[in-house]
Amino acid sequence: MARLHTAMLAVLLAALPGPALSFNFGMVRVPDWMDRYFLILLPIVAGAFALTALVKPHGLPINRIPHHFGQVGFFTRLSYLILAASFAITMILLFVGMGLRRAAEL
Repeated sequence: MARLHTAMLAVLLAALPGPALSFNFGMVRVPDWMDRYFLILLPIVAGAFALTALVKPHGLPINRIPHHFGQVGFFTRLSYLILAASFAITMILLFVGMGLRRAAEL
């Protein structure tokens, strides 16, 4: 459990805003105004992933939850839906942001 707290602290410290840390990782660039959305969504995705990993049945990998969706408990389904929705929103924002950034560079 201590490693989980350390990992969560490291993610939160890495996500602190900085003037030179605009979301620019080479090919993956998004406009600066989208940083606040990612700073909100990335901890939600990480928390939903951790919650899903904690409440899933023992021996069932996370990537197999959709195949057994009706057989798992309510909290497992809820945490998985939160994970899927927040991850999808994050990826949509990432790709839209990349497109906006590329369009602005032309």
